[in-house]
Amino acid sequence: MQSSFLLNTIHFFLNHFWVFFISTICVFLATALGEYYVRNLRREVKKREKVEARLKKEKQKLLTLKNQIQHKNERLEAILSSMGEGMLVSDKKGKIVLVNQCGSTIMRVSPKDLIGTSIDTLMHFVSKRDVDSRSSYCDLVQSVVKDTNIVTVTPTDDFYCQRVGAGDVPITMVIAPLLTSGKNNGVITLFRDGTQEKEVDEMKNTFVSFASHQLRTPLTGIRWYAKELLGSDVGRITKKQRVLIAGMYESTKHMITLVNDLLNVSRVESGKLRISPEPIDLSSFVHDVVVDAAPLLAAKEDTAPGAEIVYNNTLGTFAPIMIDGTLLRQVIHNFLTNAIKYSNAIHTGDISVSLSKDKHGWFVVSVIDHGIGIAKSEQMYVFDKFFRAQNASEVTMSGTGLGLYVAKLVVEDAGCTLGFHSIKGKGSTFFVTIPPEGMVSKDGTRELSV
Repeated sequence: MQSSFLLNTIHFFLNHFWVFFISTICVFLATALGEYYVRNLRREVKKREKVEARLKKEKQKLLTLKNQIQHKNERLEAILSSMGEGMLVSDKKGKIVLVNQCGSTIMRVSPKDLIGTSIDTLMHFVSKRDVDSRSSYCDLVQSVVKDTNIVTVTPTDDFYCQRVGAGDVPITMVIAPLLTSGKNNGVITLFRDGTQEKEVDEMKNTFVSFASHQLRTPLTGIRWYAKELLGSDVGRITKKQRVLIAGMYESTKHMITLVNDLLNVSRVESGKLRISPEPIDLSSFVHDVVVDAAPLLAAKEDTAPGAEIVYNNTLGTFAPIMIDGTLLRQVIHNFLTNAIKYSNAIHTGDISVSLSKDKHGWFVVSVIDHGIGIAKSEQMYVFDKFFRAQNASEVTMSGTGLGLYVAKLVVEDAGCTLGFHSIKGKGSTFFVTIPPEGMVSKDGTRELSV
């Protein structure tokens, strides 16, 4: 009986051994996998906790950075709003992207009405010196975009801000490129109300004009008396006296030239200069100016023997054009006197005056010398008021630095252009170009003083 039970038990165990074995293996594997997944889950939870902690820190950093940027933006906006100058920023396509509070106040217009518009449609900045005054500001901006230079507009340039519902006010401007990593991404214009500066400038011009007029009368008298003495019309004078009187005569001439230059500066800068073109034979006109200047070259002591002023007309004969003779004569005469003054036995050669046309059909009057020339580093200042090149001052102390300044102003007022080319030690070429239709007339109360 017992033996049968044992056999049955053994038989049952053998029949179900594989089931128990496989079940045991499955339980073991399930337990192992469970522990593996639990460990992985714990690791993932720890990683997630670390990531969340890191994200929390980064979020805090971003929030701090955002607050800093917002604070800086608010501070920048406060600075821009508190500026005593108007600011107008446009991109390189000419679209206005920013206007500060002071700028909108000066212009009497809301920033939202300006932002996004083109400077081509901006009617607020006008030059009362130009015929097409609206494009004048646009041209200045375009020159800054193209050349990445800085343009300054002073009270003498007659720029005004036309304001809605208010009178025009004179303005001064600085137009500069907006550079980012060396690239020009637009233009920034700083401007302000220049009423006070304009008033001071007008008072200065009034004083200079008054003082110059008062000086010119006695100076003219002194020059006449000296000339009479040199002519021996009042009796015989000694050689020493003649030398002294000649020095007085020349000094008086220089002083009269200075007075005339100051008068011309006053008249041009105040906008009172009158330009009155009339039909003139340009070829004969230039020839007459050359003939009048020839004695100045002959009288110069250090001029090389045989040097002369050569006139070269490449155009032949043509119909008269509209020219203000007084104005053009003064400009060409200034070119010639400078050419004569800065040519000597070392830097010598004939002085050439040529009449030609450029590729646009404009008349070009050029004066070419082989004198001391102008250093490249100084050429940008040639037309500045009171500027004289260093080597020019070494050659002679006489000279006001006003001749070319006045010449450029009056030439541009007449719708012409003035320029030069120069190489130090080899000479210079100064030229004036006149449009085919001639000079532009301008109303005024004064003529150029000569």
